[in-house]
Amino acid sequence: MEVSLSVIGEKGSINIGGEYMNKLNYQSIDQYRLEVAGDGNANDYGFYKGSMSNHDKIYANLVRR
Repeated sequence: MEVSLSVIGEKGSINIGGEYMNKLNYQSIDQYRLEVAGDGNANDYGFYKGSMSNHDKIYANLVRR
């Protein structure tokens, strides 16, 4: 299954997605370029792959930008 999130704003828009929301699919932002950090692999806990309980940190980081 795949998930995506689009953010459309006054000065640009982005779309992130992928099975673990680890891919930057699209960006168009006035005078700014997002860089993707890391290798894009999800955290692997053996029984689960993904960010588990870290969603609040991801959303907080997104709001700060």
